[in-house]
Amino acid sequence: MGIFSQVLGRLSGVPPSSHTPSSHTQSTAPPRPTANAATAAPPVPQPVKVRSRVKRADTSRYLSDLRAPLIKLSKRDTWTLEDAVAGTHIFGGNGSGKTTGSGQTIAKAYLRAGFGGLVMCAKPDERDNWVRYAKACGRDKHLIIISADGPWRFNFIQYELERPGDPATRVENLLSTLMNILEQTGRERGGGEDGGFWQQAAELLLRNALMVLAASQAHFSLFELQRFIDTAPQDAAQAASRDWQSSMCAKALDAARASFDAAGRTHDFEVLNNYWTVQYPSLADRTRSSVVFTLTTLLQDLQVGTLRELFATGSNVFPEDTHEGAIILLDLPAVLNRSHAVAQTLFKVVWQQSVLRRMPDVNRHTRPVFLWADEAHFFVSPYDTSFQSLARAARACTVYMTQNVSAYHHRLPAKNAEAVTSALLGYFQTQIFHAQADPKTIQHAQAIVGRTQVTRHNQSGSTTYGTNYGENEGSSSGTSSSSSGDGKFSVGGQGSLNQGQSWGMSRSQTTGYATSTAVEDMLNAHHFTQLKTGTDVERGISEAILFRTGRTWATGRPYLQTKFTRHLK
Repeated sequence: MGIFSQVLGRLSGVPPSSHTPSSHTQSTAPPRPTANAATAAPPVPQPVKVRSRVKRADTSRYLSDLRAPLIKLSKRDTWTLEDAVAGTHIFGGNGSGKTTGSGQTIAKAYLRAGFGGLVMCAKPDERDNWVRYAKACGRDKHLIIISADGPWRFNFIQYELERPGDPATRVENLLSTLMNILEQTGRERGGGEDGGFWQQAAELLLRNALMVLAASQAHFSLFELQRFIDTAPQDAAQAASRDWQSSMCAKALDAARASFDAAGRTHDFEVLNNYWTVQYPSLADRTRSSVVFTLTTLLQDLQVGTLRELFATGSNVFPEDTHEGAIILLDLPAVLNRSHAVAQTLFKVVWQQSVLRRMPDVNRHTRPVFLWADEAHFFVSPYDTSFQSLARAARACTVYMTQNVSAYHHRLPAKNAEAVTSALLGYFQTQIFHAQADPKTIQHAQAIVGRTQVTRHNQSGSTTYGTNYGENEGSSSGTSSSSSGDGKFSVGGQGSLNQGQSWGMSRSQTTGYATSTAVEDMLNAHHFTQLKTGTDVERGISEAILFRTGRTWATGRPYLQTKFTRHLK
């Protein structure tokens, strides 16, 4: 095995069975279980400590120069690492080519560049896609696939409590993780308009519980967290009774008191003790039961079945493995099980926190990492905006993909869904639009691309032709008579004939000119609805409109209409 594979292949704290590495030896990730091995329940690994990480990265094995081009978009336009760390969002209707077009192109660019990353799975075929990508790019040995039938485990509570640093900070990180999951769980279960109150109350309860447990014992599980909450006093009388003094809650408070006193933080303990023995018992029964129920819905998802095996037993894979080149893939399709989305969001938040912690040590040689989420609306959480605002400084390349803006509106709280969506999308400096018919997404694209001044010249003219012809004819006649003296008469007459003819032609012509100026959208709806999707007739070429904040492309425009192949190369 080459040096590159050895460096990037050390993806866990569990060494190969053939030898036991020293603290300076990097072990290779265990192979994916065979079909026969998958039929039996995998052994649960024993808890292991988070091993120290290699601080000096192998700078010759991956791209780290922000000016390095990753993708050639046209003969004169490239997309660089500087663009990647600024965040990318891809939109596209069903079958438009967002996943197999621009998505596949960017994914393989990251793999070929040697990045580590975390891949979220919404659909069952996501795993197969990434296995193909990794093999095509020579990175299949660096895949860690966390699945129900795999050997990988991650105990997030143990991970947070055993990390070096301030205990209070570790508890806050653990609290942040649980609250992000709680917020997502509340959305999916249709939390009402007053859901914010219950979540704030749940956060207060959870913070005080975690502080006590972290101070009273080195390790604790979600089940013990649940027991601590369940055995808390329900009223002042119970808090003062002898029976309650033997409960788990009371014993944990006693142990925490000794820990805080030894650290010279007696006042901190008094605040915690006052909450559990005075404030919490004095809550109205309905309020207290609602808060406990809110937390129980969260904790129960992670305490049973596959998720307990994966995230509440031992640990042999860690978020920091991606910093060294691992590609962690969470093969827990969110569309098949609601709790799978919860579990993936948990791991995502912990991973995001680990990436931000490396910011003080980031330099021009730091390996970039990526966060990948197709159908990202399944995994969006409040922490995303905070993370994305700092992702560039941490050299993290986020790629979120979804069909349309309305998908976020549907998943986020109804009260402020549009505001939260706008805030999130504002942190993605590259946005790619494949064929699209959703009005809100088209309006979003028009808004970020911008408007331009259009001058129109109007000319009008008219020509009139006329012809006239006339003819007239007339006649007149008369008689006269006379008499003489002898009685005789004489008669006479006269007459005349008049005839005339006339002809004429007329022509007139008028011409007018007018100029008008207006400000209009650079792109209209048909620019999005008529993009090629890459069907067989179109030879697998998917079109997209690409926008990068602050970039003017070779065409002189702020957007670029480009093409992506849907064929795997």
